[in-house]
Amino acid sequence: MYMKIYGPLFGLVFAGIAIAADSVPRLKATLSIGGEHRFVLLDQNGKSSDFLSAGESFDGYTIKGYDKKSGLVELTREGRTMQVALIPDAPTKTVSPAESRRILESLAEMMKPSGMRRVNDTTTHLMIGGKSVRVGTRFIAQYNQQSYELELVSADEKTYKLRFQGEEIVRPIK
Repeated sequence: MYMKIYGPLFGLVFAGIAIAADSVPRLKATLSIGGEHRFVLLDQNGKSSDFLSAGESFDGYTIKGYDKKSGLVELTREGRTMQVALIPDAPTKTVSPAESRRILESLAEMMKPSGMRRVNDTTTHLMIGGKSVRVGTRFIAQYNQQSYELELVSADEKTYKLRFQGEEIVRPIK
């Protein structure tokens, strides 16, 4: 009698422990260009994803959606749905030149452009996560719960240049 009742209960308890032990990725950064949003997730070992859009997956989790008002990203895995917020960090009121450089390097590291293209032989665009970003465009990137305005300064076949608060960085297109 006890085994018939408690057996299924123990199974549910152990299933709950297995689910709790499964580490949900954390939200490391968001990138908003126009009306589109991209996200960088961080797994339990500290490995970062590329910028991902809704429908793309990382570490077994699929991005289902984004609530711009709350800043929460909805993830799904094996029929379960959960929401994640940006990794908390102390807010920054002013950013020193050294901090500007560190932030720019961090954001540039997370961006993984797939190439560049020219439109009408006059305008250069950088391809980031399937989105075309025109040279000269200013866009908002979020990192550690802060919004930063970056500018795409230039791009050619091999490199691109970003600017943030007077700091510039050149990165290869991979």
